[in-house]
Amino acid sequence: NVLGAVSIQALSTNSLEFRDVNIFTNLEGGQLDIEIQPIGIFGGTIQGNLRLNSSGNSTELSTQVLLSEINVAELVPRVPQLNTVTGKLNAEMDYSASGGSINAMLDSLNGSTTFAVTENSVDIGLLKQVFTGITALSPDGDSVQQWPDVIQFSELGGYLLFEDGIDANQQLK
Repeated sequence: NVLGAVSIQALSTNSLEFRDVNIFTNLEGGQLDIEIQPIGIFGGTIQGNLRLNSSGNSTELSTQVLLSEINVAELVPRVPQLNTVTGKLNAEMDYSASGGSINAMLDSLNGSTTFAVTENSVDIGLLKQVFTGITALSPDGDSVQQWPDVIQFSELGGYLLFEDGIDANQQLK
């Protein structure tokens, strides 16, 4: 039985900062458990655990990750396509796989990701400009000008499901 722990007050790389990093590990009988306590990032937290069990004939992998109150505005500079979106991201990922090779594990992948963005808004000013230009040719095209520049939502959510691998049976809503 091998136990381990890592504790770091703050870890910075380029413009990314992780706060209050606490990771615990346990290796026993061919099973590795890694537990990540809530880490401060992007104004929220990320936490999770990973279990890798190779004590049997095939390797079993399971992982759970929880994102809480991630500030989308702080995340956006890393994803330029989202530069007009604001809000708080909450997500939960729970996946498992097993097999004797990476391909076998990918073929057995099962699990889900659920997400919700709250207190959010989307700037549609550029989209509005495009539609205003298009509808200028129409006799009643001025209705687009009445659109707001920013649309606000109380919550936007969805999920991603995998059943029996990554090749088929995915669902995204």
